[in-house]
Amino acid sequence: MKKSEIVVGGVYSDGKNGVRKVLAFGGEELKYYQSQKNTQNLQCLIIQAREKKLVGQKCNNTVVSFAAWAKERIS
Repeated sequence: MKKSEIVVGGVYSDGKNGVRKVLAFGGEELKYYQSQKNTQNLQCLIIQAREKKLVGQKCNNTVVSFAAWAKERIS
């Protein structure tokens, strides 16, 4: 999926067991290494997941990783 296709309020699926709703762009700054930060990220709500304990939790992803995960927008 293209990064430009991701919108706040959209619900996305990975084509398997995962479903997530995008809540906001920005979220918290993600750090991979001490000197490397990513400010292009988003916050989402896990609606469906293989691990049932994750359902209902919020998560932060980079826009790039979310675009790679999302296979389709379902609403």
